[in-house]
Amino acid sequence: MASPTFNGQSLFDSGDGTSNYSEGVLFVGPYSKIRQPLHFNGEDGNRYLTHGWGDRTWTFKGLMSAPTIGGLFANFAAIEAYIDEADSDDSTYHALTDSFGGSYSAAQIHTLQYGEPHYSKNHRGAGEYVTEVIATGIIQGMETD
Repeated sequence: MASPTFNGQSLFDSGDGTSNYSEGVLFVGPYSKIRQPLHFNGEDGNRYLTHGWGDRTWTFKGLMSAPTIGGLFANFAAIEAYIDEADSDDSTYHALTDSFGGSYSAAQIHTLQYGEPHYSKNHRGAGEYVTEVIATGIIQGMETD
């Protein structure tokens, strides 16, 4: 599975400074059009007027780890900077690539939740700090009048 990216960066990857790897999945929610039903007198059924499509949600669920607790919180700070950017200017969007290779040109990060970090030894015997992470955001839709 591909490593997800936001604005060309592997924000959701774990790493030890020399190699990065994904321990989660970023997936995009459903796609639906905005349709307005119109019913004319004397006709059977409805006609529909299409108004584009709304924003789509995306979610990252997985683990994040780093060799130091400071490194782990630096990863969180990088994600939080994009959340703050979207809050201060809601017209700012960045490219997003999901775990399945799908590319989207206009995305934002809106939330970041993480559990209590704990120290664990990895498969190489080295220690690292690990926590569960859920991040969510949107992909900009297109609405027409």
